[in-house]
Amino acid sequence: MYLVRCSSELRALEFELRYKRATRMITAYSLGSINRCENVGSAGTFCGVKYQVPSIVARFAGQLAKDEKLLIHAFVNNPKLPVSQQCRTDIKQFYCNAFYPVCNAANNTITYNLQNCAKVGTSCPKQIYEGFHKLGTCNILPSGTYSSNKCVKPLSSGTKLCPKPNPNAKVPAWLIHEDQMNDNSAQNLKAALLKGKANASCAANMVDFICGAQPFCSTDGKLLLTTVTKNRCNATLSW
Repeated sequence: MYLVRCSSELRALEFELRYKRATRMITAYSLGSINRCENVGSAGTFCGVKYQVPSIVARFAGQLAKDEKLLIHAFVNNPKLPVSQQCRTDIKQFYCNAFYPVCNAANNTITYNLQNCAKVGTSCPKQIYEGFHKLGTCNILPSGTYSSNKCVKPLSSGTKLCPKPNPNAKVPAWLIHEDQMNDNSAQNLKAALLKGKANASCAANMVDFICGAQPFCSTDGKLLLTTVTKNRCNATLSW
């Protein structure tokens, strides 16, 4: 969810590492300390975020703020439907809590303060409620509290389009659902692209990019790494 961004902030990737994944070498880039907490700053104004979040979230907070507004607009700005202020508030609050988990540096935890996902949208018209839940987000959404400095083996099931993650490359515990969430995004994006008459190669290229966006831990468990670069992102969008 946090790395599929064509942001100038990717230029700030701190240094290059060689990381062994399975039997091949890949070029990976550091996104910083795995358990660092940071303030969001002005990017968190829309959601009223005044607490610290994981550093990777803070890094992409500017783009996340734009994504939140686009998602909320897509759901609640239908001129044919009577959308109440409560509906708008409920949808907004859900995405704000999902995008900005609480990072506690004192006890090394990250917490998703999410309400019962099944109830999201009950204050909205039926079409909006069904449209929200059709995305399948509730089936893979993380919840509760995770250790911010713990790396675990990725989940080995739950993906349809994306290949199974490499079990030898551990991921942060609080991002263990990211492969499933990326797969869900890939499914929805592919369907939207094909519906919009995009060619199959374009759709396949986008799916490949999204599926490879999962960040992972360095071998010593201290750094968060990615193989995504701004150039690759721009190349994906140039189809």
